[in-house]
Amino acid sequence: MLALQQNKSVLLNNGEASTSAGASAEAQSPFDKVLQRCLNAAVRQWDSVAVQPRSYPYYGYNSSEPSSSKISRIVQLTDFCISSGHLKSCESLLALVINSQGDLPTKFRTLYTPLISELRQMLTRKEVDMSSYPFGEFFRIIIGTYLQHILGAKPRQTRVPKMRNIGCGCVDCRAINTFLFSASSQQMFRYAQSRRTHMEGYLRAAPDLVTYSTIRSGSPHGLVVTKSQDIVAAAQWLIRQGEAKTFLGKIGGDVVIAKIMGDRHANATKALDGSQQFRLTMINAAHQPGPTRPALSNPAAPAPSDPPVPIDLTAPNSSTVAGQKRKKTPEVDGDVIDLTVDSP
Repeated sequence: MLALQQNKSVLLNNGEASTSAGASAEAQSPFDKVLQRCLNAAVRQWDSVAVQPRSYPYYGYNSSEPSSSKISRIVQLTDFCISSGHLKSCESLLALVINSQGDLPTKFRTLYTPLISELRQMLTRKEVDMSSYPFGEFFRIIIGTYLQHILGAKPRQTRVPKMRNIGCGCVDCRAINTFLFSASSQQMFRYAQSRRTHMEGYLRAAPDLVTYSTIRSGSPHGLVVTKSQDIVAAAQWLIRQGEAKTFLGKIGGDVVIAKIMGDRHANATKALDGSQQFRLTMINAAHQPGPTRPALSNPAAPAPSDPPVPIDLTAPNSSTVAGQKRKKTPEVDGDVIDLTVDSP
């Protein structure tokens, strides 16, 4: 596709002298149709996995290569769509990425989060606003999905213990506080008796946070510290909250997030501070009466030759079940371009 675009003038003139402006305009339409068909085929194969050579651990094979290849392909296709002005094809690509198979935690870890960093760099290099069409709606959906399904709602206990540091600040007390603010619910500390006695004195003063018991098997004996169920949930929320802030930071600062989220920015802020759970308001286009309406939409944009792929988040945590057939790959108008083989 890139070679076609770069050699457009040569192909249109067919090596002959320049034709009149009218003749060039007539010749341009078939060319653009061919380019569009090639781009549509490439977009549909964004997640094709390249054939990997037989791997041996001691050769340093990178098992994450398939995900890296997909991300690189998405960024390359997006770059081409911007350069050639085919933003509707870019919309379809982003819709396919959102509708891809897999459970959400895995997709955010292996696809969305690394993709966001690469997309941001590319858009910045090309001086494209991240909130512009079609990227603004893509990031808006990704943020909303993260806030609703990954961050989730803050626990609503009637009596939530006040999270605080305990102890004197020594090495052993700092170890307790590290555990206290971690996602773990229980931890054993095997120390000499004098150190355990020192820790027990401070643990005894925080019965709302922890309970403890001594394990007398083994040497030295162990001090098992267990968090209350209320603070286990509270600590896990604090961890998810911190991870959500880090995730949003990969997209941009407060100004960028506000511009992307638009009228949902206040809801996103409340979700992040835990005062209100975020809820996606998106409706699957396939379930709407009348003509199919793309989820990543731009009312001002012209109708594409192929309609954009609608986004379905009605079952965001679903994944392919063993023994179940995958959905049939949509048909593509024109020849299929095999992206699984390296170009010569």
